Amino acid sequence: MSANLQDALTSSLSMLGPGVPGTRTGFALDTAPLVWSDILANRSGQALAWRFIAPSTSTVVRVAVYLSAVGGTPGALTLRLCAYGTGTAIPGNLVTNGTATAIPGSADSWLLFTFATPPGHTVGTPYWLVLGDGGWTTPNTSTILMRGNGPSINTLAVGYSSLIAYTSTTGFSTAGTVIGIPPVLAIEFGDGSFLGASYTNVVSYTSNTRERGLKIVGLTESLAVSGGAFPTATAYQGLKCYEGATIPGGTIFSGFNGGAILSLDNGCTALGATGFAPCVLSKDTVYRFVFTFGVVSPYPYCYVIEGYAAASAIVKAMLLGCSFLGGRLHSTISDGGTPEAWVDQVDRIPKLALIIRDQIPKGGPPVLGGTVVR
Repeated sequence: MSANLQDALTSSLSMLGPGVPGTRTGFALDTAPLVWSDILANRSGQALAWRFIAPSTSTVVRVAVYLSAVGGTPGALTLRLCAYGTGTAIPGNLVTNGTATAIPGSADSWLLFTFATPPGHTVGTPYWLVLGDGGWTTPNTSTILMRGNGPSINTLAVGYSSLIAYTSTTGFSTAGTVIGIPPVLAIEFGDGSFLGASYTNVVSYTSNTRERGLKIVGLTESLAVSGGAFPTATAYQGLKCYEGATIPGGTIFSGFNGGAILSLDNGCTALGATGFAPCVLSKDTVYRFVFTFGVVSPYPYCYVIEGYAAASAIVKAMLLGCSFLGGRLHSTISDGGTPEAWVDQVDRIPKLALIIRDQIPKGGPPVLGGTVVR
């Protein structure tokens, strides 16, 4: 990503990673066609929209959304890039060249919208993507997965999120209804950066005899983390952090808990959270935060990218660029061999979120200086 990961991902979140589960819900475009206009009074019909903060000054090249159900033979859907508007939950005017269309295919597949002339945007500025079916007729309907099994933004966010979904039955002539779960969406920008949250299915690992957890790559700034959140279970025994190419069972990163395993007692496992002394993760360095277990149990769960195996090469690249809310995060697990080695699974991510305490620019002091990231 051209913008630093902290700005693009956690400028309004206090956690890095999916953490605990939410819900999976689709939005059916099956009631009234969307009539769109820059004049609010002329808007009507059903619409799904995503508000995002541009991670760079560039263009929007294409957007992938997940088509979770179809009825009959739906016609083309239209996606619009719009300005922020008045500051309420109402998208503003259409951005120049900001219209793209796509023909729905089969259910449970990614739908790719490509802008013929990619519209521009400015770093740090909020925009809207508005999706609707202007030619809807029964029984030809599309259902878009509007939110996946991610954490509730309402419990993690401070201020407004860098990516959040809204629905409307009035064409956004009035304020839309906010969805407090990260949406299922992937956005590709002209500078090669991505924004999105594509992990939606819930599956569990088959073995608890091996260390497994979260691999972090691509940090463009140093981050200080001071805790984690995970699904509640008595199976957890401890949390480790490895740096670089360290193998499973190797030397724990000296910057994490004094280079020792962090014990997860009953209080931690019942609460689904733990804290530790701030641990600084350096830029351009690989880190693995992994669990150990004292009981055989199907925990922790992980997310799998919806429809990844059947996705096109373009969509796969978008999904891997996004991983979760723009971060370069994925699953890592020991192979149980002798000696042991890591197996990295780029199409899934464990339910482990890290609490971000500070962002630390190279050669300078922390710029956040508190326990809440704004």
